[in-house]
Amino acid sequence: MSENTVTSKKGRPVKKLAVVELVVILFLIVFLVTSSIVFYLKINELVEAENLNQIGLFARYAIVIIASVSVALASALIFFIIKVRKRSFEKLKKAQNDIDKQIYRRTKELKKANKKLTNEVEDRRGLEDSLRSIQQRLRAILDSTYELVGLLSKEGTVLDVNKKALTTVGVNKMEVLGLKFWETPWVPEDDKSEKQMQTIIKRAAKGNFVRFDTELKTKEGTTKKIDFIITPIKNENGEVILLVPEGHDITELKKAETELKQAKAEAENANNAKSDFLARMSHELRTPLNGILGYAQILLRNESFLDKDKKGLEIIKSSGEHLLDLINDILDLSKIEAGKFEILPDNFDLHQLLKSVVDLIKIKAEQKSIKFEFEFGNNLPNNVFGDSRLIKQILLNLLSNAVKFTEKGKVSFAVFRDAGKVKFEVSDTGVGIPDDFIAKIFEPFEQTGRKAQKEQGTGLGLSISKKLIDLMNGTLSVESQIGVGSKFTVQLDLIESGETSHSKIIASNLINGYKGNKRRILASDDNKNNIEVIKSILEPLGFELLIASNGREVVEKTKEHNPDLILMDMIMPELDGFEATKEIRKHYSAEIPIIAITASVLKDEQKLCFDAGCNYFLPKPINYDDLLETIERFLKLQWIYKDSKENEKIDITKNEMIFPEKAKLKELYEESLKGNFTGIKDLVNGLKSNEDFHPFVNKVEEYISNYNEDGLIEFIESSENWGN
Repeated sequence: MSENTVTSKKGRPVKKLAVVELVVILFLIVFLVTSSIVFYLKINELVEAENLNQIGLFARYAIVIIASVSVALASALIFFIIKVRKRSFEKLKKAQNDIDKQIYRRTKELKKANKKLTNEVEDRRGLEDSLRSIQQRLRAILDSTYELVGLLSKEGTVLDVNKKALTTVGVNKMEVLGLKFWETPWVPEDDKSEKQMQTIIKRAAKGNFVRFDTELKTKEGTTKKIDFIITPIKNENGEVILLVPEGHDITELKKAETELKQAKAEAENANNAKSDFLARMSHELRTPLNGILGYAQILLRNESFLDKDKKGLEIIKSSGEHLLDLINDILDLSKIEAGKFEILPDNFDLHQLLKSVVDLIKIKAEQKSIKFEFEFGNNLPNNVFGDSRLIKQILLNLLSNAVKFTEKGKVSFAVFRDAGKVKFEVSDTGVGIPDDFIAKIFEPFEQTGRKAQKEQGTGLGLSISKKLIDLMNGTLSVESQIGVGSKFTVQLDLIESGETSHSKIIASNLINGYKGNKRRILASDDNKNNIEVIKSILEPLGFELLIASNGREVVEKTKEHNPDLILMDMIMPELDGFEATKEIRKHYSAEIPIIAITASVLKDEQKLCFDAGCNYFLPKPINYDDLLETIERFLKLQWIYKDSKENEKIDITKNEMIFPEKAKLKELYEESLKGNFTGIKDLVNGLKSNEDFHPFVNKVEEYISNYNEDGLIEFIESSENWGN
């Protein structure tokens, strides 16, 4: 229904009831007016007719009718007014109810909104309190830190700084707030620094972390070096909104770096001085050793000496070699500590290296009357890739120690392949090592054992061996028990190779000369003793020897005589060997082999020798075999031996041999499969009484000396008796 339609108590619409009432009222009004007009006209008509009786009667009727109609009209009007007022009151009441409801609903909403607003106000107040507390904590943290921290706008305007930053330069916060960072005391007052800082701020404003060093003046007037980092702070959209500069005082660090560099330079100078001293010491010691060992080697090859004389010569040679080993140990330790030691891997014959080690240790064991056993696995490769010199040095050191600390019993040496690596085990029945001392034995100059045993060495061997094994990425372990003995185990990754570059072994004691034309060798040295050693080695073999005492003589005699080979001493007066070699290469010959001979074994000097134009390097003291092997290689010589029968014995073939019966061959075969060279030796020693078996014994001993069990197995299998 519309707003004007109101339902009455009887259920009729109020709007329709009002229309009826208006019609009745209008009808009564029309009737009253019409009746009045009719009565008025009728009375006028009767008045004109002068009919008084009817006028009176008609007037009474007219009055009654008009009065009745008027009463009815008044009643209708009063009723209508009452109805209208009642209807208005109802509307007013309804409106009042509606207003009350709206007021109630709005009041409820306002109460709810007011409660929400109150809660929000309380939450905001709590948030503000938390924020204020966080700000206080952050401020406390910033002010208590030792770093210089600030807050910048992305344009570089200073928004805040911590206490440390202010006190460092002696300003208060109000003096710097609002300034550009490059205008503050934290940036040097010069155009270059300001422009650099502006560039840095621009980079940081693009979202980059920027780091730079600067210097600033403190309030005390001192200069501090500050390492600054400017960190960009981004909003959730990745836009830079703030920059945080953080400065760290690196004054002491820079000072320490300077002191460290100075100390490092001083240490390097001291180390270089030590290296120079060791090089000079090595040179001065090697020079007389060259004469001692040189003549010892020469005299030992003289068959006219009695056995007791040769024994004395062996002692001289052994003592000289021991002194040489000590010199090399000191030099090696110095190079290792200086980080200048180099590993020089190459292909070499592992069996040959093991043979040379066993031969040397066997002599030492015999001198102490202790048993020396060795066993090599049949799975060992022949040729491997590694530094043979260092491996030999390590093995000799471990085995020599084992012999030195073993008074009775035996020393055992076992080599085999394990999990792709070569394992060397050195065991002894010596005094053993205390548990609390095992960790110390690898430190320089540390020794164990009795005083008499300690006096036999420097305590460098194990330390150097451990360092060398570490350089080769190997491992060294030790097990020991007091009164029972010790076992040292070395494990190295030696890759099997298909070829070997080791030096050829020659029977130098049997060499009597060489085939072909006479060869001319120019030997240079300013030490007459060294020259005499070289002359005593080469002249008996038929070489024409030219002598020079300085580099200038070497150049002149090269020009005059055109030698086949030059033995060049690198340290000589007037013109040293380096310059002499360069001059010969430049002006006279690029083909003549030049062998550098020097008492210095430092790697740098060896490189200088090769850079100057030398073809090879031999250290002093000169080794007899190494010298002859080098000359043979560069002059492509074929040696002549003293006893042709010996040569025939070496060159004998299997077809000329008489093999023992199959049972004996089978015993040799089984021992060969085990790699038991000691057992093989015992078996062939039993055959020596029969001269018919001498060629066979010599051939087997050749395989034994080279620890070539595979070759020995093939040799046995090739026998006619083996197949019968």
